[in-house]
Parts: sequence; C-alpha cells; structure tokens
Amino acid sequence: MTRYMLSSVFAFFLFFSAISQTTHTININGLSFTPNEVTIAMGDTVFFNGSSNHPVLEVAENTWNNNGSTALPGGFAFSSGTGKISFDSESTHYYICENHIGNGMKGKIIVSTTTGSNFLNSNNISIYPNPLTGTIIYINVSNNTSEINLTLYDLTGRVKISKKVPPTSDQIQLDASYLSPGAYIIQLQSAGYTYTSKFIKN
Repeated sequence: MTRYMLSSVFAFFLFFSAISQTTHTININGLSFTPNEVTIAMGDTVFFNGSSNHPVLEVAENTWNNNGSTALPGGFAFSSGTGKISFDSESTHYYICENHIGNGMKGKIIVSTTTGSNFLNSNNISIYPNPLTGTIIYINVSNNTSEINLTLYDLTGRVKISKKVPPTSDQIQLDASYLSPGAYIIQLQSAGYTYTSKFIKN
C-alpha cells in the first residue's frame, strides 16, 4: 500500500508539473493556425495541436513572406503536425504548413521578455473559496477579452469538468457538489495562454 501511495504521489507531481508550465497551444482551424500569431515569454512552451495533414515547418522570414517551403537550417519541424518546443532567447520564428502554404497557411511565434497581452495570470485571476466547504466555486477573471477553455482535473489527470467560457464573462461559477473531497487542478486556457491552480474540496 505504501509503495502504491508513493507511486501515486510521484505521478501526481509529474502531472502537475507538466500542466503548470506556461504552455501556448496552437490549434488547426480549417486551413489556418489558431492563433496564427502568438507572443510568448522566454522559456515558455509552444504546443502544436495538429495532425499529419498539416506538417509544421520553420522557415526563414523571407521564405515565409514569399509563401515558400524551404526549411530553415536548424529550425523546428513536426511532420505529424503535433509537437512541443520552447525558446530561451528573444526572437521571432516563422512557420508554415507544408501541405497548405499555397493557401497561405502559416504563423509566427514572437518570443519576448514581456508578454503584456497575457491576461491569464495570478494578478487577474482569483479562485475562491479555496478550500471549498460549500458546493460552488467562483473564478474571477478580470480583463477577460477571449473565450476561455476551463478544465478541472483530479489527481490522476482525469477530466472532471470541462466547459467553454465566453469572453464577456468575468466570473465563472462551477458546481462542485458532486466532486469527492480531495485535491484538484483547475486549468484555464485562452489565446494560447495557460493558467493552472490547485484547488481543494473539503
């Protein structure tokens, strides 16, 4: 039993560490990347959430401007359309979909020392009451200008609540009455930005 508990705790910390990073997700929407331009901080991770129909290839700025498909030497490439990459210096990266560059399917990643457009941060979000003793948990998001994907995980990584929040909503109410007592992870994602927080139900 002790070995099982230690394994569970270790797995939880691995899971929590993975989702607590600042991750910027780029999805596929028809023949476009969404968002097709994202500004991130140094050390952040970009996750391409695509498919083999949309292989991602980094190219030089001039190639990008001319809708070319010549790979940038040393650049990133995800033939499966899915992959993660992080950047540790201030720079701009240009990428395309190899199969659909003729349709203008391309995007840009700007790595900056400041990311003022990120409204999903601890200064703009409050989650209360935490620990929760009642049935409703409130999440306040100030300056909400984009749709938010909200996900609540248990300690094993299973999704317990998933919902979309419109950009006009500054307060989110979650019915936690059916959740068992314990620890959970709340994840908010919008415009490529991710915010995570631990949540306790008594």
